[in-house]
Amino acid sequence: MAAPVLQFKRGNLASLPGLQAGEPGFTVDKNDLYVGIDSTTSNNQFIGSARFWSKGDATNASGVKLVEAQNNGASAITIKAPTALSDNQVYTMPAAAVNNGFLKCNASGEFSFDTAPQNSGAVSDIAVTDESADTTCFPIFSTSATGDIQPKTGTNLTFNSSSGVLTATGFAGALTGNVTGNASGSSGSCTGNSATATALETARNIGGVSFDGSAAINLPGVNAAGNQDTSGNAATATALETARNIGGVSFDGTGNINLPGVNTAGNQDTSGNATTATLAATSTITANNTTNETVYPVFVDAATGAQGLESDTGLSYNPSTGALTSTSFVGGLTGNVTGNVQGNVTGNVTGNQSGGTVSATSAAVADLTSGRVVLAGSSGELEDSGNLTFDGSTLTVTGAASVTTNLTIGGNLTVNGTTTQVNTTNTTIEDVLLELQVVDGGALSSDTDKDVGLVLNYYSGSAKKAAIYWDDSAGRIALGAEVSESAGVLTASAYSGLEIGSLFVNDCAGQTQVISCSGTTRSLENITIDGGSF
Repeated sequence: MAAPVLQFKRGNLASLPGLQAGEPGFTVDKNDLYVGIDSTTSNNQFIGSARFWSKGDATNASGVKLVEAQNNGASAITIKAPTALSDNQVYTMPAAAVNNGFLKCNASGEFSFDTAPQNSGAVSDIAVTDESADTTCFPIFSTSATGDIQPKTGTNLTFNSSSGVLTATGFAGALTGNVTGNASGSSGSCTGNSATATALETARNIGGVSFDGSAAINLPGVNAAGNQDTSGNAATATALETARNIGGVSFDGTGNINLPGVNTAGNQDTSGNATTATLAATSTITANNTTNETVYPVFVDAATGAQGLESDTGLSYNPSTGALTSTSFVGGLTGNVTGNVQGNVTGNVTGNQSGGTVSATSAAVADLTSGRVVLAGSSGELEDSGNLTFDGSTLTVTGAASVTTNLTIGGNLTVNGTTTQVNTTNTTIEDVLLELQVVDGGALSSDTDKDVGLVLNYYSGSAKKAAIYWDDSAGRIALGAEVSESAGVLTASAYSGLEIGSLFVNDCAGQTQVISCSGTTRSLENITIDGGSF
């Protein structure tokens, strides 16, 4: 649970009023905190101020500030704790000051004044201890071999007591022992592999060419003109060792070949009937009654003589179904028709149609009126009425419409009138949002000066109305226990209480709970109690 916000009365120090007993006040210009005693300004008690201390953090210690009196306390002396302490430290100040003395501290943390400090001089002995765990140390040196000299160190000279390594930017003089790292100079000698060798001690052959590392070499057939010794088939052969025949034509790879009857004029040797036969005396026909495929009947241009065989995609036959398909049929038809008849029928159709659907591009009944819904008459004849019309998109009913069972509307329902009355035991609305006061289904373009909400009828001694509504004149939601209505405006003579389990307020901070309840405990959350300004 978020804690409520308590804001102290606040303002500049010059405007600090007399605070009531226990009333806090904060000065925003000096960061001082006061608490009142008896509403008298002079008796306001000073509690503390950020001016007199500095706040510490993870890297900086806190401190106490001794602020000057002049310049409005712009400068101060800060006494700070060290960055890290192993334990709490207590230092006791002396009871009395000593002029021209200095503070010194004993082993118990007690300060005292002393006027006779130890004289400075040469130090004959320094107690040192062996330490082999430090990774980085700085050797101490002096700028002179003798005398009262201040000891110094340098960042260019370090020593790792853990590894025993002394590091410097350079060393001058003779060096005996192993060297780790780069060595430079003009004299002396070193053994072992060198990272900067200019030649191999022993030259090696690369592709038959001697290489000692002192200069680049060229390999014939690789980066220079010449041939390498190779064996086997050549990737660049210009002819086959043994010529082969392709379509009866010899081919050795030295040139292109032509095949008669393939890419040049001529004939290939064939057997059987000639493709150029002009007249067939007989043909062998086989029956095919079951294959589900589309075939094309063969026809000729004349009844007799040598005729070429032809077909047309507009006339097809399926052996499996026995269906003959054409774009049209001309001539008289005698017999029954089984299946659908598509297309125009010229002439009379006599007989009954059953077992299917008659589809016509258009049909006209002379005694029907355009735009009216066609009904079945008492004898089965077609008739219409001006009270029921349809223009292709809208069905219009003139007069009353009665539905004795369920009515389902798949689209929008628009009701125009003065009063819509619903008289049912229960009214169930599955819509998730109920929107009031729209104009022709759209948003308002101006203020209607009317209240919008839900009016509830109840009886308490007399018939009364309660309401939950948007009070247009006040610009807020109102809960009326007793309301009256006139021209769309509600007037509350009494307002209703509100019983809730919790209260959320969606303000500039977002949706935030401000009132909650747990058991018998009622809590205020995220509340700011503002003491005001002075």
